Amino acid sequence: MTAPDCRVSDYMQVFCSWKSASKSIADCIKIQRNSSKVSLDDVVDFERCIQLFANDSSGFAPCTINFKLENNWMITKIAIASEAKIFELYGSGEEYIGTHHAEYIDTIEDMEVFLTEMDVALANECTLKLAKTKNRNCMWVYGIYISVAELNPSPTKPGLDLNKVEERLKTSSQPLTDKAFKCKEFLKMYNSNLPSISHTKVPDPILILKMLEGEFLSSLLSQSDSSNGTSPFPLSSLLSKDSHHTASSERRNSHSSAQESGLCSENEFAMAQTELKYYLDKKMMMLENKLTAMINCKLKSVEEKYSSKVDKILDLLEKMNCVPE
Repeated sequence: MTAPDCRVSDYMQVFCSWKSASKSIADCIKIQRNSSKVSLDDVVDFERCIQLFANDSSGFAPCTINFKLENNWMITKIAIASEAKIFELYGSGEEYIGTHHAEYIDTIEDMEVFLTEMDVALANECTLKLAKTKNRNCMWVYGIYISVAELNPSPTKPGLDLNKVEERLKTSSQPLTDKAFKCKEFLKMYNSNLPSISHTKVPDPILILKMLEGEFLSSLLSQSDSSNGTSPFPLSSLLSKDSHHTASSERRNSHSSAQESGLCSENEFAMAQTELKYYLDKKMMMLENKLTAMINCKLKSVEEKYSSKVDKILDLLEKMNCVPE
């Protein structure tokens, strides 16, 4: 029997494949917002310690812990103090991300303490596999520390609210001119034929004015009446009419139109650029930590071999009574 899903907070759920006799896996988790540095005291708490046991039906499969957050929350860092020596990190689609070797801290009453800290590149779901433990069927977890960040949704420009326009016109004491009436009807048809995804975008005022100046509105309304208002917005057909008359004006205003339309997506582009930079920085940091761990492991192995050879030489010298003073 596996442990059920546990809600750690309003925006996080956690699932553990191993079970505990007294506590839930959520009891040993500490959440901090936008934390950059983590110390051992932040992770280890004896009140949050939990002993996990493997399920007999799983054939003593390694313990896995799954973290899942709401869409607007992201995991940036995970630190775990436990008896596990090696951790494997997987993404939301169970894709392999990387392996982390824990740092040995101490042994207390025959219980080993290892600490690992890993950076996660803005993931709202990930899974940790505790790959190597002292015992195959049980393990102590002394604390889990998770740093999270809330992503603000990108701002969107409101669309043109024609209802408010109608209200303003009704309260106004001045009658509509013929050109103003045509402009209002044009905007109604423009909004009604836009795809739903584009309703948050404001129509280009320069394009509207140029079409009105070229007397395109009359042909638009006549086409709409002939088809009982069911035809889609004939933007391409309107632009093809009297193209020679509008070509020069479109060229004169192409630069200003591009600038105005570019401003609409400036915030979205800046946010995407920031998230990409953050993602690349995290990936480089993970790679650097991985290389550092590999180098330290190699150096430790070389030192152990060197010490072993020196000990053998000293033993031989002692046996030969040739040890220098």
